[in-house]
Amino acid sequence: MRLIALFVVVFSHATWHAPPCSADDRCVAFVAAVSEYPGNAALYESMDNADKLVISLNQFGFEVTTCLDFTRSEFESAFENFCADAEDAAVALVYINGHGGSIQRENYLFPLGADVSRVSEMPSRCIGLRATLAELADNRGQQERLNVLIVDGSRSNPFMSRAREFEEGSADQSAFYSLPYLPRNTIVIKPTGPGELLETNEGTLLVDALCSELFVEKSSLRKGLESVEKVIKKKSNGKLDPSISIEFGGELTFAKKKTSVTFPNTDQNVPGGLTELRNEAKQLADKGEFDSAIAALLEVYDQSPEDAEKVKKDIRSILSSSSIENPFVGKSLIESGKFKLERLASDSPVDGNEGLDLSEARRIYWFSGQWFVQHREQGKRWATLDAENGDPEAMVVLARIHLKSNSPEDDKAAAAWIEKASEKEYQNGIIWMGTLHFLGRGLEKSLDEAAKHYQQAWDLGDPRGVEGLGHVELRKQLALPENERNFSKVLKYYTEAINNGTYAPAANLAQLHLSGLPGTEINPLECFKILMQGAEEGADSRSMWVLFDQLNRGRESTFVEEKEALALVSEEKQFEMLKISADLGFPAAVSYAQANGIDFLSAAKPLCEEWGVSYEFWKFRQREKYASLREQN
Repeated sequence: MRLIALFVVVFSHATWHAPPCSADDRCVAFVAAVSEYPGNAALYESMDNADKLVISLNQFGFEVTTCLDFTRSEFESAFENFCADAEDAAVALVYINGHGGSIQRENYLFPLGADVSRVSEMPSRCIGLRATLAELADNRGQQERLNVLIVDGSRSNPFMSRAREFEEGSADQSAFYSLPYLPRNTIVIKPTGPGELLETNEGTLLVDALCSELFVEKSSLRKGLESVEKVIKKKSNGKLDPSISIEFGGELTFAKKKTSVTFPNTDQNVPGGLTELRNEAKQLADKGEFDSAIAALLEVYDQSPEDAEKVKKDIRSILSSSSIENPFVGKSLIESGKFKLERLASDSPVDGNEGLDLSEARRIYWFSGQWFVQHREQGKRWATLDAENGDPEAMVVLARIHLKSNSPEDDKAAAAWIEKASEKEYQNGIIWMGTLHFLGRGLEKSLDEAAKHYQQAWDLGDPRGVEGLGHVELRKQLALPENERNFSKVLKYYTEAINNGTYAPAANLAQLHLSGLPGTEINPLECFKILMQGAEEGADSRSMWVLFDQLNRGRESTFVEEKEALALVSEEKQFEMLKISADLGFPAAVSYAQANGIDFLSAAKPLCEEWGVSYEFWKFRQREKYASLREQN
């Protein structure tokens, strides 16, 4: 199915003559992003984009509300409060980044937990942009206000690519399609034009351009947007033609405010220095000194009760944007001597100080407990609290902490929580139900039960489900007598997984193409192409190692197919893949590099810098994946 992203901008005939944005003008922003979609639907760059934009907006005095990895009800509640708060603002900016879909010319943003398998389910499970814009327009207060809507993402939506039952006359596009209605005096910015979708490596183009061209000192809105358009076209080599509406009367100029936050209470009896402390906290957070930033904000919280809610928002923003994806940052906050993270997580006093009851702080404990043995008990404690309150993500994280102990009792506890998450139709819970049955940990070891849950996940559009079906079928075939085996279904499942963007089975699939097993045909060239795909598109270090190993073995080969395969990858590139694979910890690659005196330390760093991910965390995750592979095989 051809997936199309088309964004039509509609203008009011009346023009709005915008005044310059003065120091007295109030500017507000609502930044909403989802990254933790399941499987290959994840939008890992969306949180980085939100972070960058918030930093820029703060520099220009915007009062920023963030809404990250939200459910539908969380978004609706936060946006309703934002619109009410924006009534007296001169400028209201709304940024959304997530998967989208359309039906009957209405667009929908996919929140967390929107397991849409049919187009008709979108109105009841997703967030309608028409209603969102109408709510923004209805809350203008007594003055005209400029609304700026930034719609980012524009990626092929794996949920919608699996959707069934397309109604007659409805759109079958999986990206944001068009907006049939825009309130007057609303500017719309989108990184793509008609028929265009973003590739993964283009996911930061729009925010990078906004931060470098629009939100800069003395930049006018009109000229800034023109520059944004040019930069995106240039950096995409002419492939993308952004949809940006700049046809409005007057000018609006952004200028950095001397103070990024102004307290609403100007009573001279308020203790001095609190405004400076809050500004200092923002500067520290911008520099990555998160523990110092939070410590400064807590001083404001304790000394200025009237600013408590704003301070909680600031702390929540720091915890959400900088900690969740990188547990090393969370670990440092837990171990910081500058404040007690427990106070942020608890709803009860800690050492005589009021608890802030922040779910974001508890999440840091969850993930730190999952990754670091010294924080396991703390992680278990806080994940249990949220799991008992019905959070399915907490249930799965708690289960994974239990599984670390490798004891029958903990395996049973893990299985109980996984079952509860699965009953809520949480996709990660369904996948783990299949995995526990596959491994026989805490649940009956049953390939049929594993297949049932993997199929359920695949029906919901999670490619890890079809990957799991491949593992189950492979195990079943290997258990048969040799003369009864047929690996055609294994080939089919793994191919489907690769085609849907999950590259973990790339090495298995490639080796099937070399095996000549019943139901397969020997195809060396296809084998190496799959390994290249797994190595380069999936950044799968096992694929990197197998590719190097097979090509290394084939250097003396006289077979035409292997000579063609060798020509696909230069010898320099082969050894680069070997070193990256070894640096990421793949055992066979490490052994080979050490035996041959090949220096591989830090080889993966440039790749991680290119992706914008934590090098230490990436290595950490790779090692866990290898341990899981050994257990499954």
